[in-house]
Amino acid sequence: MKGRMKTAGTHSSKWSTVAVILSIVAAGTAVAGLLEDPATDIAGCEEVVQPEEAQRINFAFVGEESYDNPDHPWFTETKATAMSDALAQSLPAGTDVAFDAPARALYFGPIGSQEGNPAGGITTARGTIAVGGKTGPLTVSVQKSDEPPGPCFEGYIDERRTLDDGTVVDLRKGAVRAYTPEGTSIDASADNTLTIEQLLDLVTAPGLRVSTPVPAATAGALGICTIDSVSSTAPPIDEKTTRRLNDVLDAIPLSGLQFDRRLGSLLPEEWMTGGVCETLHAVGGAMELTVEVIGGQPFPPAVGGVTPRIPPDGLVVERSTKSSTGQGNDMTPRTDIVTVTKASGTRIVVRSSGAEPLPFDVLETIATADGLDVT
Repeated sequence: MKGRMKTAGTHSSKWSTVAVILSIVAAGTAVAGLLEDPATDIAGCEEVVQPEEAQRINFAFVGEESYDNPDHPWFTETKATAMSDALAQSLPAGTDVAFDAPARALYFGPIGSQEGNPAGGITTARGTIAVGGKTGPLTVSVQKSDEPPGPCFEGYIDERRTLDDGTVVDLRKGAVRAYTPEGTSIDASADNTLTIEQLLDLVTAPGLRVSTPVPAATAGALGICTIDSVSSTAPPIDEKTTRRLNDVLDAIPLSGLQFDRRLGSLLPEEWMTGGVCETLHAVGGAMELTVEVIGGQPFPPAVGGVTPRIPPDGLVVERSTKSSTGQGNDMTPRTDIVTVTKASGTRIVVRSSGAEPLPFDVLETIATADGLDVT
């Protein structure tokens, strides 16, 4: 099974990056100089140099990354989705990608500015895969680069191959790097989960190249989705339950409303609270819809410090509004919110934000749908 569950996109497409750790040259090693002693031959290398001293240098950055970065016009929301789909299609037959949030499920994330940031210009997809009885991490990074491959450093490259189309590929244990003739650098590493030849299939996939056009009707990128309404530790919602919840959402009639993804596009929340969530955007409009589902919440909930009366149907429904704040690009739009807590401990939060949020009745129709329950 090489497919993936589809989930919500993000309109602003900005992820807050807690820390980006970049390893320089061959998994975190920077070459400080060259020895004069002759280096050994490496298959496929015209020039082999021996590093004098290797030093590991880690860079940590705190800041914001984005799709549609003006420093990197080649990379957009739809390009990220197209690349993620191409990566999934290039995995060996029978590969399973672990059910997780997009940032940990082989979706290409946003990129930062190049200036003053060694990690700038690189988009990376990470995830855990299982294939052939082995389970382990897979990391694939892509960047636009006109730099030639350069010499081979002894100890960091086991073999160099030049393919028929001019692509140069460097191979070492558990990792492959490709330099394509049109200016793309692609790295893939998977410890012992994939063979070198399988990694080679990934880095030579045409859909990962900077120059490959994005197919028509490609959806926007997947962004992080977080849950703010957790009041106690929640048990994780597994893939089977999430699929059932998505089926419930897909069956809700929303006449006249069209979003960039299916209403049933829940995936695990980014910060591993145990819940699932999604963010959808109205086609042709600036309205955003967010749905959160989480279990293990206290019932009945305290509303404004007061425990409400429990209605006969066992649902506590709350309506609230967050007014818009700020101006211009810093403006946060108005958000209307419906929160439903069930006797089972399942809490559903449905938000709509924008100049014209969805009516409360529509939000409540979603939040109170039969079967939208973790248990």
